Amino acid sequence: MLLVLFTTGCSDLPDIEAGSCGNGVIDVGEDCDGASDLGEGTQCGAPESGAETACFLVCIDDAVCPDGWGCGTDGRCRQPSGELDEPTAWDFQVGSFGVGDFDGDGSLDLVGNTSTTLTVRYGSPEAAFPEQLDLFIRQPAGPLTYADISGDGLTDVVVPIGGGLFSFLGTGDRLLDPVAYAPFPLFGNSEVRLVPVPVENEFDSTLLVLVDTAMFFLAGQDGEPTVVPLPAGKTVEDIAGRIPSAAVGVDSGGPQLGRFTAALAMEATPEVWLVTSKGSGDNIEPEIVDAKSLVDGVNPVSLPPGVVVSPRGAQFAEVDNNNGIDLLIDVVDDGRPASAVAFKTAGPGSSFDDPVLVDVPIDGTIRSVERVLAVGRFDRDNIPDFVTPDGVFASCAPATLCMLGTTAQSLPALVYSTGAVPAGEAWAEAVVGDFNGDGDDDFAATVAGGDGIFVFLQTPVGLFNPFAVATDDPATELRVGDFDGDLIDDLAFVERDSEGDEVWVAFGSVSGGMSEPVRTGEFGKIESFQPTYIRFSESEVDLVRDLLVVSLRNQARSLAILQGSSTRRLISPFLIEGAIITSALVGRFSESGVQDMFAVGLGVPASNESAVIENSLWLLRGLGEGLFDSSSLTNVVIEDQLNFDPFCSVWASADVDGDSDGLDEVMALDARAGCGAIGKLPTLVVGKATPGAENIAEVEAVVLPDDALRAVTKLLTVDADGDGDQDLMTVFEGGDGSGAEGGIAVYWNDDAGGFGAASAAVEVVGAQVRGAAVVQFDGDSRPELLVLSSLGLFVSRLEEDGKSYSEPELVRQGNWRGMEVADFNNDGVSDVALLLGGQVEIRLGIPAAPRGSEGQLVRAISEDGQ
Repeated sequence: MLLVLFTTGCSDLPDIEAGSCGNGVIDVGEDCDGASDLGEGTQCGAPESGAETACFLVCIDDAVCPDGWGCGTDGRCRQPSGELDEPTAWDFQVGSFGVGDFDGDGSLDLVGNTSTTLTVRYGSPEAAFPEQLDLFIRQPAGPLTYADISGDGLTDVVVPIGGGLFSFLGTGDRLLDPVAYAPFPLFGNSEVRLVPVPVENEFDSTLLVLVDTAMFFLAGQDGEPTVVPLPAGKTVEDIAGRIPSAAVGVDSGGPQLGRFTAALAMEATPEVWLVTSKGSGDNIEPEIVDAKSLVDGVNPVSLPPGVVVSPRGAQFAEVDNNNGIDLLIDVVDDGRPASAVAFKTAGPGSSFDDPVLVDVPIDGTIRSVERVLAVGRFDRDNIPDFVTPDGVFASCAPATLCMLGTTAQSLPALVYSTGAVPAGEAWAEAVVGDFNGDGDDDFAATVAGGDGIFVFLQTPVGLFNPFAVATDDPATELRVGDFDGDLIDDLAFVERDSEGDEVWVAFGSVSGGMSEPVRTGEFGKIESFQPTYIRFSESEVDLVRDLLVVSLRNQARSLAILQGSSTRRLISPFLIEGAIITSALVGRFSESGVQDMFAVGLGVPASNESAVIENSLWLLRGLGEGLFDSSSLTNVVIEDQLNFDPFCSVWASADVDGDSDGLDEVMALDARAGCGAIGKLPTLVVGKATPGAENIAEVEAVVLPDDALRAVTKLLTVDADGDGDQDLMTVFEGGDGSGAEGGIAVYWNDDAGGFGAASAAVEVVGAQVRGAAVVQFDGDSRPELLVLSSLGLFVSRLEEDGKSYSEPELVRQGNWRGMEVADFNNDGVSDVALLLGGQVEIRLGIPAAPRGSEGQLVRAISEDGQ
């Protein structure tokens, strides 16, 4: 009977199929089966969920991973083992580096820089980094910042450059997109024109500014400039086209007259007014001069009867190869486009003759040409030739009769027709330059409404070799200058778009055609676009051309300065007057709703001040898309008694105070002990930019107690104890001969942004410390501290009290000089990137073996469900 009863009871249990997901047993290769026993919110993948997640702990939908585990992009939770795999190495010639997702593909990339180059190695789900981008940059004045400043989820780059900063935005095409900052607000809502003025051989000393109904010279003077009204009650809106300027001889009336002349061609009138300078040095003012003498009076150049200025305006050009630069005016003659020229006469008066229409033979008939677009010398006879909408007209002899004769023998001939251009259409705009550095004039032209730019290089026999510059949209506003300093002309242009105009530059080359155009950034609606020379400091003097850009965005006009550079990356930095910027902090510092920025640096004193304003901050309120509001730039000065030095201090930003305002705080740590200061313990300041206030509200200023760690080299915000609050971690390199060991100090957040009450220190005996990171390394619930030292990679574990660390244990021996910790292969387990020489080693974290390695019975279900 007992045997019967026993066998009957056993028959109630179903057979368990070994090694299958769903059998109720955690088999080898499984983490769970049917249910999770590792905490609230954890979930076991169902058998039907697929091989990636079936009988593994998952992080899909609302499911979370157990404490100490990580979530992979495949939806599976993995437990780290505390072991690192053998390395894979990639070339990486950088001095310092970081990590971010610059292309938005979900895989982390490596980024680093030297004094001249920014390098990105783009990652992949396999933790491979085969694709590399190298960008030349201006020499940074401090560490680069890698953060999302545009709000699109991609990592961006901020580079401090002394007088300001510039940025590159991460892009899906893996090119990085420069942000075109226009940091100088301009004169309300009135249209503004800027004309560069070379005065006394100082290329950048003066601008002629025209706004509304007035004009003045902006020459860096301390006082207010002298404002002069525009002639005849005109406004800036009445001036046609681009305002040309040139040196038109030297008049006997004084040293300043004749050095600079600008032409104001008044649209739909027969008048072109000439402006020159009056006075000397900083005390100059505009003066309307008589076109007949360029000395006194207010008489304009007057066009023939029935002829008025067209919307294209005027240009200075040498038309007759005699007596210097002439004035070429685009006009409308009885409703038909034409060109007129006012020749400059010889003699000390530097006067202009009355304008006459330009005549050329077209279709066998002598008539006025439909606009002269540009003037150059194309057939090596040293006589001016002309680019028109119909083609190139070569000069004739004698030179004094060219373009003015009455017989066909004295007129130029059409030597190159637009019919030879692939578009076969009339040219709309043209400029002359030497685009291959051979000393001969070349030209570039566009077709109205057509994409691309046609570039024609002159040959020794007077013909042209054509090349094309590809553009995405129709190009306009062609400008010539040497924007990279190689002594060869380059071509800048604008591509207009309803969302914002873009400035591009194609660079000249001795080997033939132009380079692929390089995008310099997006502006608002561009209204003025001028090459010039800008000197950004007393020590910076070069002949690399820059670009002044006046644009209208959100009903506000502002000025941008695109700085030419041998790197061929023209940047328009956010320049901050009176500042030396050394670093940047990104975060939510105002109620703008988007990312803001604090620029950190020195305030340069005005000429009447004796001391430098130390440790100034400038709050740049965000506008979105990586742009910042120049009109609300706020200077924030930390209390004078703290006497910080931005070159000997370290900075960080995070929301540390536990309130609900969503704004970040700024943390600054005085590190002057590392710059030679004696007996100086680090002072910590925590501050917040109070919305609407000029200064940050000081929250705390405490002297940190760890004497051995006073020469701090890094300040990081981390959740070191896993409680959800941001703690502060400082890195002291040590090994500087002072006898102090290198190490780490962690200052625990008291849940309200206070850091002075408790701390924990970790030292590596006999070694320099080069970096540290908080990481889930061995799978328990407490985060560990990875420490990179000159002896190798160490791990220090958080003790059970949650406020102290164990002695460091060696993980890998080596002499690496930099470290970043991140999940490079997206499996949820942290990996380590280590910098050694010109390479970066990637050591992947090895996941722990699945929990079912030994086999474990989870449940057995009888036939009656018990």
